[in-house]
Amino acid sequence: MAEALPAGANPLKQTQKALGDCIDCKLCIAVCPTGIDIRNGTQLECINCTACIDACDEVMDKVKRPRGLIRYDSFNGVSAGARRLFTPRVIAYSVVLTGLLVANIFLLSGRTDVEALVLRTPGMLFQKVDDQHLSNLYNFQIINKTKEVFEVRFEPETAGATIKPIGQIPKTKPTDVVEGAFFIEMEKGKLTGRKTQVVINVYSGDKLIDKVKTNFLGPGY
Repeated sequence: MAEALPAGANPLKQTQKALGDCIDCKLCIAVCPTGIDIRNGTQLECINCTACIDACDEVMDKVKRPRGLIRYDSFNGVSAGARRLFTPRVIAYSVVLTGLLVANIFLLSGRTDVEALVLRTPGMLFQKVDDQHLSNLYNFQIINKTKEVFEVRFEPETAGATIKPIGQIPKTKPTDVVEGAFFIEMEKGKLTGRKTQVVINVYSGDKLIDKVKTNFLGPGY
């Protein structure tokens, strides 16, 4: 049975007293895409869209009450009104994000305009050119990260190595990858074992734009 209100009592004030600052307008439920009542606390269906927060803040402005009746807060923030901006979790996340930002800046600062990749052709052994020289076949890729056209050339830095292009090395198109192949010839006396590291400089005009390391396969004696 419903309890009768005392004479002269205002039903709205009684409702407001029971609900705190909430005026029971139910707009938070109406705007919720999943139809939950956020006044019952966070629920599994909540998708964190914050539509209920916006609706409640608008109503609080109209009834001259403070905003934040529905908000993200901790248990201590709700019960005791204690709020800490720099919690251990916030500090830890800030340190991690700062580290990631510094690493990202460092990597971007060392980024080259053109990147070259040189690999020995799979399944190919070394070939004998003459009594003093051997050759290996290589595939290359040139990645142009700019919006300009580059003419590139390969020059070996390793002593005793010579590059013999197959056809003409194509121009690098803007933001594109070009592929090709060439032979590297090595003097037998310069080989250091079955695998010898070869350093190749990539030039555009007179400018060194990249440096690539690859292995030269020899007989191993």
